[in-house]
Order: sequence, then structure tokens, then C-alpha cells
Amino acid sequence: MELVLEDNILWTAAVLFIAALPLLYAAIVAGKTANLVVAGFFVVCSLICIRKTRFVFDAQHMVVRWKSFVFLKTSTGSVPFDEITGIGIETSRGGSGGRTTTYRLTILTSKGAIPLASSYGADTDRYASMREKILVFLKPYAGKIAS
Repeated sequence: MELVLEDNILWTAAVLFIAALPLLYAAIVAGKTANLVVAGFFVVCSLICIRKTRFVFDAQHMVVRWKSFVFLKTSTGSVPFDEITGIGIETSRGGSGGRTTTYRLTILTSKGAIPLASSYGADTDRYASMREKILVFLKPYAGKIAS
């Protein structure tokens, strides 16, 4: 039995890249070189948005494996269930005057927290629900996980 969590913003990268195409066309074919700067900006933003993380909680092998891809860099890792001490919800303040709070889930271990996503989201109830589902999944396999 497995529990899989996946986070990506590849659709944002695709939208930004597609938005750059008519600007590139206008710059190259129509000679509007000012559009080249704007198109370049869209392409750079698109490259920044190429992010994907995948966490697999594998009950059979009692391990969490992950793979993270950010633009041209891939990282992988794993943590045995018995090293997991909890599932946390990290917060970040932002927006105008720091009035907006965003969240992301983390795997808590004695060596530190492992973020389950590269980005934060605004729906606190959604993150609390996901946290609870992960804890329910892990409960039979890991004895020292704090709820």
C-alpha cells in the first residue's frame, strides 16, 4: 500500500511559455524588437516555474521516497518510517505588511524538517486535512509519531 503526494506548478510554466510565443513571433517576424525583452522575461519566468515534487509513502518497505525536480536539478532521498517523528505544517508570512499566511507540509525527523512541496499554499484546512491523512496512514507503521 502506498500514499503518494505530488506537487507541481508545471501548468504555470506552460502558460508563461505559451504567452511568450506571440511576443517572440512579433519580435522576429514583425521586427518589434522591444517584444523580445518581454518575451525573454516570460521565458525566464517559465523556467523558474518548472518544479515538481513527488513523495511516496511505501508501507511495504516502510520508507518515504521522494524525487524533486527544479528546472535542471533533480534530487532524491528517502527516510524510514521509524525516523519520522511527525508531520508538521510550516507557515510563511507574506503579502502587504505580512498579513497573508501560507502553509506547506513537512516530514519531521530528528535531523530536521523535510518540506513536502517547494511552494506554499493558502488553504489551511486543506493542509490540516492532508496532514491528518498522512498521520492516519503512518500510524500502524511508526510508533513514535506525534499526532
